[in-house]
Amino acid sequence: MKTLFFLTILTLSFLNCSDGEKTQIPTDFEVTIWEEDFGQVQLMAGTLNRDVDGKPYMVKFSLTDKEKLKIYNSILSNGILKLEEDYDTKPNCQGMHQALYLMRIVNGSYSRNINVSDCDYGFIEKLQAEKYLRVIQSVLNIVEEKSEAKEIPKSDVIRF
Repeated sequence: MKTLFFLTILTLSFLNCSDGEKTQIPTDFEVTIWEEDFGQVQLMAGTLNRDVDGKPYMVKFSLTDKEKLKIYNSILSNGILKLEEDYDTKPNCQGMHQALYLMRIVNGSYSRNINVSDCDYGFIEKLQAEKYLRVIQSVLNIVEEKSEAKEIPKSDVIRF
């Protein structure tokens, strides 16, 4: 009986650890994020494409292994790699400016799109959308801090 109890605990511990933080990123993992004002970034490929006042810019950047692992674990811990279908909700923007974020995750044969906005959602959808927005914003913040991204000029257009 004690042996069965011990094996059960050991098995449960192993199962719980399997979804914990990873120390390696799969070689076929890629994250692409698009937002109108930010542009399009492919993280693992290290490219940022942005139009500034109608002129296209493209820069290459490098993420450290630590940054890549942080991004991967953030995506993993927020359940994004367990989504059974694309996530696409319709926010209630009520005429206000809407920042629309499109994120595509590719992990081997697994591929999902997440479409979220910074507009208002219903209560339940808001919890899920804000979780995804936090992941997206943390990723974009990492890219924005790269010296190569800072070389892209700022727009002269003021948005309301």
